[in-house]
Amino acid sequence: MVAGCSSPKKVSPTFNSWLEEFKKEASQKGIRKQTLDRAFKDTSFMPRIVELDRNQPEIKQTFVKYRDQRLPPRIARAIRKRKKHSGQLQKIVQSYKVPAPIIISLWGIESNFGKDTGKYNVVHSLATMAFDGRRSKFFRAELLEALKILDMDKMPHKTLKGSWAGALGHCQFMPSSYNRYAVDEDKDGFSNIWEANIDLFGSIANYLHQQGWKEEEPWGLEVQLPDNFNKNLADLSLQKSTEEWKNMGVRKRDGSSFSFPDLKGSIIIPDGGEDVFLVYDNFRVILKWNRSVNFALSVCLLANKIGASE
Repeated sequence: MVAGCSSPKKVSPTFNSWLEEFKKEASQKGIRKQTLDRAFKDTSFMPRIVELDRNQPEIKQTFVKYRDQRLPPRIARAIRKRKKHSGQLQKIVQSYKVPAPIIISLWGIESNFGKDTGKYNVVHSLATMAFDGRRSKFFRAELLEALKILDMDKMPHKTLKGSWAGALGHCQFMPSSYNRYAVDEDKDGFSNIWEANIDLFGSIANYLHQQGWKEEEPWGLEVQLPDNFNKNLADLSLQKSTEEWKNMGVRKRDGSSFSFPDLKGSIIIPDGGEDVFLVYDNFRVILKWNRSVNFALSVCLLANKIGASE
């Protein structure tokens, strides 16, 4: 989750009155009193959460630094995870038409394969962000979605733990994404994204499938630009067919021939550096997961490494 920075709201005693007003709203929308009492026990405004929001690595780091901190430590583990869970992944790929390397890569980049899922009480974190003011409407809605999860009779996680921003489980779903896209593949009555299992892989794949992933298309590729290329054309809002880019002098970085001549894509140059990519609609699907180009490119590049090992 990435957004622009702004000055944090001054903390004031109004947080408690805001919280009481929100609890009334949640109750009116069907959240049980016992759930509210449990969820908001000892809740207080958390300045550290606001500080973390203002210093997200997707915003602060360059693409090269972001990529190099994440890919090298994960490549070997990602390949091993792909092999270890091949049976479950095969079923998910057949059901959702999303490739296994992308599923494993998202798992790896999001939470380091479940190692970094977050230690914060997400109800308290979301309450802080909803009160803070920068994206109050968004976080207020997510807070209500988190309460819906806690209110489920079969929910074994009585206190939700997650990231400072309220993201949950190995795939770091926001509560609304959990409620909308998490799936119960093993039919045990609960969509479990807190463990490495078929529910996790199915939930990741279901999200991408629902957001428009196209099985037969690539996410993109690394390219080289001609010396006279107008870099103002490097913009996600501008799409041309692969053939059109080729006719303008764009070439694959590895020197091989282009595939998909009619497929429309965009040129992007992260941070105006030396890395250049031609990206298609599947890349935009990853951007729906996280709007950071650094994040999306890292996911896709790690997926390439996993796929090359098969």
